[in-house]
Amino acid sequence: MRTAAFFKLILVIVMVWAPAAACKIGAPPATQPALQVETAVAQTLMAQQALTPLVTQVMVVVTATTEDTIPPLPPTEPPPPAPVVEVPPSATDTPPGPPMISVTVDTNCRYGPAPEYHNVGSLLLGQTAQVYGKNSRGDWWYIENLKRPGEKCWLWGQYATIVGDQAAIAVATPPPVYFTVSYSSHADCEGLGGVDTFAFSVRNIGTLPLESGTVSVVRKSDGSSMMNAGFPFTGINAPFRPGICAGGSGVLAVGEQALISVVAETPFESTPARAIIRLCTQDGLGGTCYERTVDFTI
Repeated sequence: MRTAAFFKLILVIVMVWAPAAACKIGAPPATQPALQVETAVAQTLMAQQALTPLVTQVMVVVTATTEDTIPPLPPTEPPPPAPVVEVPPSATDTPPGPPMISVTVDTNCRYGPAPEYHNVGSLLLGQTAQVYGKNSRGDWWYIENLKRPGEKCWLWGQYATIVGDQAAIAVATPPPVYFTVSYSSHADCEGLGGVDTFAFSVRNIGTLPLESGTVSVVRKSDGSSMMNAGFPFTGINAPFRPGICAGGSGVLAVGEQALISVVAETPFESTPARAIIRLCTQDGLGGTCYERTVDFTI
């Protein structure tokens, strides 16, 4: 495009300048066409040499003007934002359910968190139960008793596995009143008229001292009484004895062990019997009480 403009400019200059030059030099004779051609060519070359600086300046101006008018490149656009990927919530993002417990071995469920507490239920292999608490050491779990709906019991954690929200498991208080009981011995106490006296060993494993108690004996077969009518139980406020025929004490402290005695009928033949022992935290069978049973043979 620049070359075409250049030749157009030369042509214009030649057309303007040639007549003027002809007027000075004079018109060539019509009879000499060859000389006219040579003269025109020479004049053209002279005009080209005379206009070279001007054309160069024009070209510079045109070039500069052309470059200045080139539209600038658009600014570099920032890269598009990364796509937002929605990640489905993982299992850890899902609020855990209530803590549930299962076992790898059939396990007894007890009244309290120790082997001394009696069995009140069990958790078998393949079963699950909800967890409501734990002991302070975290090795016994307070769970629903599947054998007794609405009740709870304590499960040893040796064979247990827990799933769910364990952070929600709080420390539970063991039963404040509890004692173990077992049949101890039989004797004829002279202080009681030489009648048959049966003694039972009790140990306070609760969290409160025991201050009163009573005991009764029934036949295991039908629940009828086997108490000796002539020697009713009278030591309610002092039932705890160091020996079967010794005097009683009014307090069984936490962790202590003592005997509690009762006079019962002696049948001619050995009879399966059951003793029902009730101990309380206040005199006169007041306060908080707990009752245990023990089977023995008279």
